[in-house]
Amino acid sequence: SITTINYQVTRTLSKDQQVLDLVAQAQAFRSKRTVLVWPDKCDVAGVTGGSKQPGWYLAAAVGGMTAGLPSQQGFTNLGIAGVSQIYDSNTYFTDRQLTDISNGGWFVFAQSTPTSLPFSIHQLTTDTTTLESGEYSVVKNFDFVALFFVDILQVFLGVYNVTQDTLTYLQSALNTGGDVLKLRSVAKIGAPLTSFQINDLGVSPTAGDRVVTHLGIGLPKPLNVIELHLVA
Repeated sequence: SITTINYQVTRTLSKDQQVLDLVAQAQAFRSKRTVLVWPDKCDVAGVTGGSKQPGWYLAAAVGGMTAGLPSQQGFTNLGIAGVSQIYDSNTYFTDRQLTDISNGGWFVFAQSTPTSLPFSIHQLTTDTTTLESGEYSVVKNFDFVALFFVDILQVFLGVYNVTQDTLTYLQSALNTGGDVLKLRSVAKIGAPLTSFQINDLGVSPTAGDRVVTHLGIGLPKPLNVIELHLVA
């Protein structure tokens, strides 16, 4: 007879090897739509039995911040509420190792003191190849702007015919929407749009019931680096 044997292989990794493994996990996704949050354990504030809960509580908190704060708000160095303590972060890894984890595509939290709010050392998605795909605030702001204009155009579908008047109404509605977003400014972070223009708007050459438009937009970028030169 054949006997089933269950076994487990345990291997102890050095901290540098752990870093390499974490980076490999993030790069397996390599998507601006995927945000992986580190560390893996945290204490949930004000919750009985909330000690050393899974790190996805931090991910849920990031989701709450995304929903509650302006779309153009950056999260780097911003304290996160609801979590009182984190583990396996800056008290476990060195600054260099944490930087490598972050640059590898993790949304890494650190904590200055045991009683201070945890904060993100860099708001990164798993696709760090470009500023537009790596910076979470740019990604979520782009999505917000896209949905904003989709909502504007949605009311035209089905109840309007493709006429010159309709194209004029569409152009006017889009321009108004662009102006609204450019004026929706918040202290320190500005507005969701820095510039807006309609590059083209017209009937599709291949489908008479389709209108095609391309919008040129400018999105605010996070201030990550200040270059200081002292000249004496």
